[in-house]
Amino acid sequence: MGQLQMQVDLAVPRAAVDALLAARPTTWLRRFLLLATVSTVPGTGPGWYRLGPVAGDDPTVVPLTWRPRAGPRTMDLFRGALEVSGDAARSTIRLRGTATGGAPETNELVLARLLDLIATALVEARGPTGS
Repeated sequence: MGQLQMQVDLAVPRAAVDALLAARPTTWLRRFLLLATVSTVPGTGPGWYRLGPVAGDDPTVVPLTWRPRAGPRTMDLFRGALEVSGDAARSTIRLRGTATGGAPETNELVLARLLDLIATALVEARGPTGS
């Protein structure tokens, strides 16, 4: 088992990040999981996942359990959480948890890609004027 922690700082209001992570159904996450794993093992799907429910408010904590099913170099299971802190102008998304199985460097790469994909989508959704 490997403990993992990474974070990204965004010029996106915390409320926007909280709203995304609280959105139901959570099918929006499936495409991000797929993109995070497909470069590791082409032709794989996003596997099984569960996001939420939201717990806590400072920081916002959203549990994430994920079984990528992306081959032997990728974790069998990730159990952790996305944590969001920030204010009306900026936010920080932190991903913490434990990966079971796979190669540690591959697991870290896949989870970093996942976090970067979510962050990029949030920034792009704000548009050039930040609206």
